[in-house]
Amino acid sequence: MGKLLRRHPQLLNNRLNFESKTNFLLNLGLERKDLGKVIYNAPQLLGLSVDDKMQPAIEFLESLGITRSSLLKIIKRKPMVLAYNIETKLQPNTEFLEKLGIDRSAIARLVTRHPQLLILSVEKNLEPTVMYLMQLGFTREEVADMVRRLPSLLGFSIITIQPKYDYLVENMQRCPKELVRFPQFISYSLEKRIIPRHQVLGDACNSLSLSSIYGCSDEEFEGKMYRWRLVCRKKDDLNT
Repeated sequence: MGKLLRRHPQLLNNRLNFESKTNFLLNLGLERKDLGKVIYNAPQLLGLSVDDKMQPAIEFLESLGITRSSLLKIIKRKPMVLAYNIETKLQPNTEFLEKLGIDRSAIARLVTRHPQLLILSVEKNLEPTVMYLMQLGFTREEVADMVRRLPSLLGFSIITIQPKYDYLVENMQRCPKELVRFPQFISYSLEKRIIPRHQVLGDACNSLSLSSIYGCSDEEFEGKMYRWRLVCRKKDDLNT
C-alpha cells in the first residue's frame, strides 16, 4: 500500500473513508496481499460509495450466477467493473450478449475469463464487431460460438480482424468457417505467428487444423514441425 499512498497522498486525508472501502473488499474475501494491487490499479474505487455503487455492482454480478470465488477473480483482473453504472453499462452489455444467444450461465463464465465484456461500449465495440463478422458470412449463432471460445473477440476492432481473415482466406486458402472452431487465430500476431508458421509449413498446412498449427507455443510448434516432416517424407517414400 506504500506505493499507492505515495502516488495518491490525498488518501491519507480521509482515513475513515479509505478504510471503509478496503474493509468492504476484504469482507468480500479479497486477500490482503491482493488488495494493494487492486487499489493501486484502480484507485478510483476509493472514491466510490459502497452503498450506492460497489455493493449494487456486486449484487448485479452475483445475479448473473457469478460465484464469490469467480467474483474475486474479476475484481483482481478488472477492478473498475465495480465503478460502472448498472443501468447504462453492465445491464446493456449483458442484454447484448443474451440477444446474441449466450445464456446467463455462459455469460457468467465468459465475464469471469474476460471482465471487459461488461464494460466495452455496445455501440463502439460489441455491435460493430458482431455486424462485421456477420458481413463476412458468419451467422449470429456462429458468432456466439466464437465468443464462447474467445470472449476477447468482441474487443477486437475491424482493423485487427480483417488482415488476419484476409490472410486466412487469400494466402492460406482456408475455409473461413474454421474460425468458428478456432477463433483464437484472430488473437495471434499476423507478423510474428500467423505468417511465419504458414511459410514454414507451406503446403503441409492444408492437411492440418488451425488449432494444431497455431494453438501451441513456439517450442511445441518446433517439435510438431519435425514430426510432420517425418510423416510427409514417409508418405513421399510410399508414393515413389
